Order: sequence, then structure tokens, then C-alpha cells
Amino acid sequence: MTAYRRQRLLLFLNKQPQISIAELSEILAVSPRTLRSDLKALAAAGQSIRIHGDEVFFEKPGTLPSESPFTLQARINGHAKRSIARWAAGLVKDGDTILMDASTTVYHMAPFLAERRNLVVLTSGIEVGRCLAENTSNLVILVAGVIRPDGASVTGPIYDPILRNYHIKTAFVSCAGFSLAAGLTEININEASVKSKMVSSAESIVALIDSTKFGRVHQALFARADQVTHIFSDCSLEPHWIEQVQQSSIVLTLCQ
Repeated sequence: MTAYRRQRLLLFLNKQPQISIAELSEILAVSPRTLRSDLKALAAAGQSIRIHGDEVFFEKPGTLPSESPFTLQARINGHAKRSIARWAAGLVKDGDTILMDASTTVYHMAPFLAERRNLVVLTSGIEVGRCLAENTSNLVILVAGVIRPDGASVTGPIYDPILRNYHIKTAFVSCAGFSLAAGLTEININEASVKSKMVSSAESIVALIDSTKFGRVHQALFARADQVTHIFSDCSLEPHWIEQVQQSSIVLTLCQ
């Protein structure tokens, strides 16, 4: 039984190499305590598994050591994420002031914003900020000051004066789960807290949600569905979700 459970765990990590203990527990129907024991046993047996707080990072055999957990996560469902990001980037005009979260889907917007000029970008994403700061006409500001263990985002107290001093046109965010009843939810409470303040400061909220996130509900709410202006998703979204969103006040764009 133990060997089968650990083999199943390894197969899942091969598909999703960065995930939280809480989400793994929910998906695999195994207690967090048992999962930690299994992960430590697999690491001791030579698997490249690291645990930082509640986050699990798995390096697949043959993966280059220089690849960060964030880069690996960005590859998961990467085609859908890039399509969504390209369409969402079309909403951004020269001179806009926008918020961008630290999600890998929003990160994929950065290359499609390369030709924009004079953006003011407030972000909780270190990789997002690094990419957009390469354009010297942009002003890029991190909205919080505590770097998470994965090194990809910042949490902690938001610098409220920053949000108050700018008229923010749009907040671009993703989530770990979405439904019309539950809204946009995250697994990590600190991450959700930062996003909650970000979205409350913006004129409109644009959510980049690939089809695999629909129907998932996690513990930390950061935006109600009725706060969302526009959802970009991929063409694999199931018809019943399309119908539900279209019956709401949210604009839905399916991206090819």
C-alpha cells in the first residue's frame, strides 16, 4: 500500500512539479502528515524533492539544475497559459498603470507587453517585475517586501501608499481555483491577502484562468466573482462553465 501510494505521488509530481502540501492532500486524498513522510522517504531514496514550508518542489530526472521551480511551474499547461496571456495583453495600452500578480499565467503576459511604452506596473511577482523592467520606459514597483521561499513572489504587508498614489486601471490576476459561488481562491493565505489588497485598488479585475482551475475551491478567497470584469480562459473549458459565466455579468474570452 505504501509503495503504491508513493509511486502515485511521484507520477503526479512528474506532471505538476510545484504544488502545496494542502493541494496534494486534497487531490490524492492523503493526510498532510502522511504526505510529508512519503516525500521525505522519496527524497532519501534519491528523488529530487524539496519542501519549503507548505510548498513542494520536484526536479524531474534530466531537468537542468538551473531551472527554478517557478520556470517548471510556468511550463505546466504552458500552451494554454501563453494563449490566455497573449489575448489578455491586448487590453494593455501605452502609458497604462496596471497591477500584475505573481502567477505563472500572468507572467506569460510579459513577452507580449515588450512593445508597450511607459507602463507603470505594480506587481507581487519578482519574475514578472524583472521581465518588464528590461524596458527602461516602464516603472516597475514591487507591492510588498517579504520574499517567499520559492523566490518568485513577495508577500507580507502591502505598501499601502503605493496603491493609493496611483490610479490603477486594471489588475491582472490568476488563481488556484475558481467558481461563480466561491470566487477566486488561493491555497496560500498570505498570497491571497496580497491579491485581495491588489484587486481592491484597481478599477477593473481581469482574471487569467486556464480551464483546469474551474470548479476548484480553496481555503483563501481573494475576490468574489461579481468583482471580476473579464475572464480569459482556453478553448478546453467545458460547456457548462461557459454557460454559467456567460449568464453572469463577467465578459468571457476563450483563447486559441
